[in-house]
Formats: sequence, structure tokens, C-alpha cells
Amino acid sequence: MFNADQKITLTDWKTGLYHYIVATNAFEMGIHVANVRVIIHVTFPISITNLVQEIECAAHDGNSDKATKANIHNDLLKILDITEKLLKMVEEKKLTSFEKEELVDVFLKADNKNTKSKNLSLLWTGEVAIYKPMISTQDACFHMVDKLIIKGFIKQNIIIEPIRSNSLILSYSCSIIAISDNA
Repeated sequence: MFNADQKITLTDWKTGLYHYIVATNAFEMGIHVANVRVIIHVTFPISITNLVQEIECAAHDGNSDKATKANIHNDLLKILDITEKLLKMVEEKKLTSFEKEELVDVFLKADNKNTKSKNLSLLWTGEVAIYKPMISTQDACFHMVDKLIIKGFIKQNIIIEPIRSNSLILSYSCSIIAISDNA
């Protein structure tokens, strides 16, 4: 429930007194303002449905040419595309397996020891256009990949086993094994 200050702020914004507003998920909660020009997602919304509802709130007044929908939909598709390419490398035995770290490194085009030793930079060398993701930090990218795993779009294999026989110390490994048919 809105408190009095929130109601006043929302009314002032709707009437044009304020040109900018920072909110959590207000746009999926039925707040419709015709002249919204920019929607920026800081993190991945709870679901794909929420994402679509939120980004479709821009330019309800018909001035869609002036609206910028700064969303992460293209980033989502790019991560799935990279996952597919990495899975193909595993299938072709060019890579034994890969984890979230490799997926994030390729998405962010990290020029590090990991991408160099596994020749992962080959996945972006042939790109015609330079892709500029909305998600530009490692933490945000990990968050997005985790959401894709939680939602079942990316499948992973988790192995927990003793580091040697009769050991109480366990090792943990996790590798991405597939993209779901629903992705």
C-alpha cells in the first residue's frame, strides 16, 4: 500500500511536475503513464512475463520514435546464443565442459586467462557488429544466468563428491549441459 508521500510523488510525476522517477516494479503493477520515454532495468525482472510487461510501458502516447526501451531482452537472447555455441564446442570436443564463469566471460568479452586458455575469444571474433550489452558487470551477468537456470531455460549438472575416498571434505562442480526446449 502506498503511503501519503508515495501517492503525492506518483501524482506529481503523472501530471508532469517531475520528469524522472526511480521505482522498483511499479510498471508491472498497473501504473500507466502515456509519456514514458525511458525504462532502465537495473536487474533482471522476476520473470520473462514481468520483463515484457515492464518494457511495453514506454510510449503509450504514440511517440514511439522518441522512446528508448533500455531492456535486457537482447542480453537474454545473447546469453542463450552463447550457451548454444559453448554446448556445440563441448559436442565437438573442443571444450570438455563449461561453467557459469565461462559463459559470463564470453558474454562480457573478458580478455583473461580463462578465455585465452580455452580459446573462448573465438566466439566473438567473427561478430559483424559490436554488441553492447545492457548488463555490463560480472555480478549482474551472473544474476541473469542464475535466473535462467532457476527458471529452467538453462540446465546444469551439479556434482558433489569427496575429494578422495574416505574423505569428509567434499568438492563441488557445476557445468552447463543444455538449453531447455522452452528457451
